[in-house]
Amino acid sequence: MAKVILHPIGSSVEEALAGQDYETNVARMKERTAKLDGRRAEVHEGWGPKYVERVHKKGKMTSWERIEALKDPGSDVFPINSFVNYGKTFGDGKGLQSPSAGVI
Repeated sequence: MAKVILHPIGSSVEEALAGQDYETNVARMKERTAKLDGRRAEVHEGWGPKYVERVHKKGKMTSWERIEALKDPGSDVFPINSFVNYGKTFGDGKGLQSPSAGVI
């Protein structure tokens, strides 16, 4: 088996995360996380209350309601591709904006 000698590159963690840079990065990350959390909540709402009511009138459940009914209590759900088609407008530009086209 070949021996590969590894040489350290860059700076140490202590140097890279020292002082103001670290605080700035944490603040930026919190902003971005909050923005993503807001968008995830928007996607979770789907097309809105009007469409939830329409589904319920048909005697059906929304996707999220079905998942809540099927999963074990306390289990986590991991949606995939939550932001596919996020904010896309369909039709001639006057249509509704898509909340998402991901997979739950």
